[in-house]
Amino acid sequence: MILIDVEGFEFELLDQKMLRCFSNSYVICELHPSLVSNGYEKQDQLLSRCKDFFNISTIQRETYNPNNFEELDMLSDEKRLIVFGEGRSSNMKWLVLEPKL
Repeated sequence: MILIDVEGFEFELLDQKMLRCFSNSYVICELHPSLVSNGYEKQDQLLSRCKDFFNISTIQRETYNPNNFEELDMLSDEKRLIVFGEGRSSNMKWLVLEPKL
C-alpha cells in the first residue's frame, strides 16, 4: 500500500510511468486541485491516466460528529466543531486506487 500526500505535486508525481510502477499496489492519494494552477483539469487528467491501471474510487469526509466524544461535552457547538477542523481551505478528497486483476 502506498499513501501519498504531497500538497499538489501528486499531479506531476503520478505520471504514466509511476502509475505503471505502482500498478500492483493499492494507492491512496489526497488530491489538492485548489493548490495548483489548472488543478481541476490536472485532476481530471490524473483520473484518466489511472483508469489504465486501477479501479478508481474516492473518499470525501461528509460528516463531522463531535457529539460522540464525552470529553467535548462541556464545549460550545462551535468549539466542538473546531476540534474536528483541519483548517483546510476546501473539502478534500482522497483518491483510492485498487489494482486491476
